[in-house]
Amino acid sequence: MHILLDGGPLMRACVFFCVLLLGGCGGSPEDLLIDKKFSFALSQAEFRCEAMVGGGCADITIAATPLSGYSDARPSWTERADTAGASVVSRIDSHKLADGKWQLRIVLKNHLPVGSYAGVLEFTPFVLFPLFEEYRPASLSYQVTVSSPPTQRPALRALPGAGDWQGSAGNPAHTGAVAVTLDAGRFSLRGVHALPGKGELSTMVAANRMLYLRQTERPDTPGQIIYRSRLLALDEQDGSLKWSYAHPDATRPMTAPAVQGARLMVLADGDKLISFDAVSGAKQHEALQPSTGRTPFFEELAPTLVGGAAYLGRDNDLVSADSVTAVPRWARSFGESVFRRRAGWAAAVNQQMVLAPSFGALRAYGVDDGRELFSVGLPGFSMSGVAVLNEAPVLVDDRSALVLNYRGAPGQDMDNILSLVNLETRSLAWSLPGKFVTHPVVGNGVLYVGNRASQQLEARRLNDGSLLWAWPLADVQETGFRGGLILTNNLLFVAGERKAYAIDLGTHKPVWSFHLSGTLALSANGLLHILNQDSGARWLSTINLH
Repeated sequence: MHILLDGGPLMRACVFFCVLLLGGCGGSPEDLLIDKKFSFALSQAEFRCEAMVGGGCADITIAATPLSGYSDARPSWTERADTAGASVVSRIDSHKLADGKWQLRIVLKNHLPVGSYAGVLEFTPFVLFPLFEEYRPASLSYQVTVSSPPTQRPALRALPGAGDWQGSAGNPAHTGAVAVTLDAGRFSLRGVHALPGKGELSTMVAANRMLYLRQTERPDTPGQIIYRSRLLALDEQDGSLKWSYAHPDATRPMTAPAVQGARLMVLADGDKLISFDAVSGAKQHEALQPSTGRTPFFEELAPTLVGGAAYLGRDNDLVSADSVTAVPRWARSFGESVFRRRAGWAAAVNQQMVLAPSFGALRAYGVDDGRELFSVGLPGFSMSGVAVLNEAPVLVDDRSALVLNYRGAPGQDMDNILSLVNLETRSLAWSLPGKFVTHPVVGNGVLYVGNRASQQLEARRLNDGSLLWAWPLADVQETGFRGGLILTNNLLFVAGERKAYAIDLGTHKPVWSFHLSGTLALSANGLLHILNQDSGARWLSTINLH
């Protein structure tokens, strides 16, 4: 006997009680067999895609037409991979269309290892209390192939004009500029590496034929906030690990590293400056740094290293320490109230002065003794509260400096103000509102910055802030900016949300792109490093530039 449950909730309730009665009288519920209904008709039966390692396939969009019952029930899905643990689907978004069909957008994982993947996606209606009603799943088979692009790994050689990538935006002045002329036709992929471990990775620095970065994770410790930080040094030749340093668990994350020659430094535990031999990884010195008694509440940016000194931005304080022994040289407090706090900032330094952003002003201090030289009022700073700047001043030259008052974390945008300060007249030259989401980079009288308000990369005249030209993100179907900018004599490297690009400064058009984007660094060996941290995976891509 077959019973079709088309009679609504009342019929289902009757069948339910019949089953109970049969069970109580010695009968079997199997005497009541429920016909399986067809669930959905799919607009296609299979899909195939090919992707490069570290990248992902384009989203797959299909239509699902309900065939019987529960026409408003959202399709639920199950993936049945041919190989256990080798699933390829990240998520499936569903949207009900006006004609009653469901539009399904299948988003595939973008961090699959090299290999071939096959399986089936099964779709059934999502019903909370179906009782004995069952559905035949609608099946969509798939084949996904992930391959490694061809790579070239020539011997490392110096790129004339390029120096070490030392810290935030590459140098102590934070200009993001490298004085080299490049031929995009000679670019080649050196390698794409999946970095081991887990946790967030910092910005990168490069020197001594090595790439340095910090890894931080938050272990599951109920009732406690614990950070587990580790320094990594990778060989630029092949991406292999040269050395690592595991810092004891702490309540504050370690900063990103800064490097100068054979010296590498980080600030750990919120107040401990540590120096390392950058070549061997040997820990050499550590020293507590002075403060006005306020514990840093957020991760600070990397120290700035110049000459024999390190300069640290720490909430209400600017500190200078010896770059070998880590012993403090001098410290200056901004004298702000406890209700005005900020984090995530770094000092810009040249041979004469140290520039630090405080609430509503840019302050200048002497390099050797920390004597305050002057301050210039700036617009756009909150007069109270907590501010995470994620920024550093740009010391364009001895005459001018750029200051972005705030900048959101990657992927976030916020209203902010970009200002130019005349260091000779000690006055504000101009200010410009926007939603600037990249650190501004400067060269040859032009500043470059990503602006989410206009959804474009903007090139502006330095002396008055006027727009010279722009590169709309829509030209390449980009949705935003990700890891920043690097400026060379003829090209501007741009980290978009989807890809990394090289924009020709003459034609204002992209002349090169790469399928992975992220944080950028350019080393003295003419290598462009791209660190991508999408979906929990961490891919380090390296591009030969000469």
